[in-house]
Amino acid sequence: MAEKLIFVVMPWHSVHYPSLAAGILTNLLNDRPRPDYETETVYANISWAEFLAAKTDGRLGAQSFNLLGEDLFFKGTGEWIFSSALYQCKEWRVEEYRSFFGDDLHNFDIALTAHRLAYAFVDQLADEIIASGATMIGFTSVFQQNTACLALARLLKERAPEIVTLMGGANCDGVQGEAVHRNFHFLDYVFSGESDYAFPAFLDMLAGLKTVDQVPGLCWRDDDGKTVANPHGKLPQASDFRIPHHDDYFERALNSSQGHYIEPNIVAESARGCWWGQKHHCTFCGLNGMGMAFRSKDPDAFIAELEYLLRRHQTLDVIVTDNIIDMKYITTVLPTIRRHGWDLRLHYEIKANLHREQLKALQDAGVWHIQPGIESLSTHILGLMDKGTTGARNVQLLRDCEELNLTTTWNLLCGFPGETEENYRNMEAQMPALVHLQPPSGAARLAVERFSPYFNNPSLGFSDLRPAACYRVIYDLPETELMDLVYVFEVQKAGIDDTVICEMQAAIDRWRDAYDGGSTLKRWHEGDQILIEDRRIGWPHRDHLIEDPLSICLLELLDRPVQLSALVAEARKLIPDIEEAAVHEQLAAFRSDGLLYEDDGLYVGLVTAHIPFRLRLAA
Repeated sequence: MAEKLIFVVMPWHSVHYPSLAAGILTNLLNDRPRPDYETETVYANISWAEFLAAKTDGRLGAQSFNLLGEDLFFKGTGEWIFSSALYQCKEWRVEEYRSFFGDDLHNFDIALTAHRLAYAFVDQLADEIIASGATMIGFTSVFQQNTACLALARLLKERAPEIVTLMGGANCDGVQGEAVHRNFHFLDYVFSGESDYAFPAFLDMLAGLKTVDQVPGLCWRDDDGKTVANPHGKLPQASDFRIPHHDDYFERALNSSQGHYIEPNIVAESARGCWWGQKHHCTFCGLNGMGMAFRSKDPDAFIAELEYLLRRHQTLDVIVTDNIIDMKYITTVLPTIRRHGWDLRLHYEIKANLHREQLKALQDAGVWHIQPGIESLSTHILGLMDKGTTGARNVQLLRDCEELNLTTTWNLLCGFPGETEENYRNMEAQMPALVHLQPPSGAARLAVERFSPYFNNPSLGFSDLRPAACYRVIYDLPETELMDLVYVFEVQKAGIDDTVICEMQAAIDRWRDAYDGGSTLKRWHEGDQILIEDRRIGWPHRDHLIEDPLSICLLELLDRPVQLSALVAEARKLIPDIEEAAVHEQLAAFRSDGLLYEDDGLYVGLVTAHIPFRLRLAA
């Protein structure tokens, strides 16, 4: 008789899509020649949404996940909510944690309500899982899932010690996996790093075909009860990535009492790692801690996988989890999707320097939402990040995305060692001209993340790292253990002061209001003339009729970022005796009218081609 293995997806995993990790591991089990295990994935995140709604008369529920699990991430709110369940008390360090909210008592009260309900939820969930007859429980922990996973694992071990408890995911990468195993003895095994090869080896170990020390990246206990961390093995290759099994998610989501808030998406991966990070690791980025090497699926294999998932789940909304798109997919995968005519709504993460034709290929394939990692509109600050792009290039991307109706999510990061207030004042001064383009979600000081160059290399400007203060309230652990356990660290502030960040946020708020108010800046070509219709909020509503050859020439050249010297050289091909001063004067006039963006000697035009309808930002 097969044993029962349950993968548990705890809060705060989004209710809108399945767990890729659980789906892949399920199919790893299904593909084994011996059917050793009956598998199931329990979407406890959806159960938590239902529980919250039932206990609060609908005030909280699935609609609260973005606030508690994402928006308040750097306060550790999602983790603190389940600390009450982890430490088995109704309220855990409430007054200490309240201090992180300052005057924002409304959001704190929401968090406190959830905090007081967490233990009862985990208590109920533990009883349900034990009653299912499960013999092994696997937890996947990413971002703010740690305390929820640990709370459930603790209760399961106390009530049914024979159940084997496993944990893996990004929160277990490297020394984090050792720390979580070392400090929480109710976890039997912890997997550090990608588990595509390690998990089958672990099952072979349980079957007596391997020894425990032969399972790569596994944390286990020796006869003295001390944690032993096995060396990591080779990274899984793309040809070995399994198609995820999402059946449990779609059945659960479609039958949930919170279904009116849930918008199910398929989750797929076409690559892991980051080809840019292999060459130039962005200084603030802590992703891909154990697997930066870029590995991409064969284009035909990914198309076949995508078709399988679409047909099986009858859903056209697809989130591709890649940190960065494989550039060869733009000429292979994307045109194939277009030819199939699947009418998808795809999400992809891209590099910000894609040109318009590449963005058009994304749009033609059904990509409607991109995350390009813009981070700044200042070339100097982007250089400090090692982003490999410029402020003007990022503005061009925003302009091209507006033309192509590609929804673009980005934020403005601040606080880099070596940045200046002048960098921000230049951006702020030109933001009113950008109000017809999609604004950032906000301005925020960067946090130092584990595995980032800022974490690994103090010479870049940050030293004396300490675990973020919220973790000292969430966990009942000494700081030496927190140093190995946590992902986000506090450091001395660098770069601009908080006053400038607040002013940038105010400018972004004005930008967002003007964008949402319907600002447009469009152009039409009419014979030898260009008509520019300016309907941006904050600017006089006017029409510019551009007739003189020099102005038309410059506007066309400003389609991409260009230096003054190049503009002069091109203008002289049209008007041989034109002076540089005349070109500079015309550029100044364009800037005065808000028709171009200028940064670090590069100019780029802001006028979009006429578009048939406007994008709408999500609330």
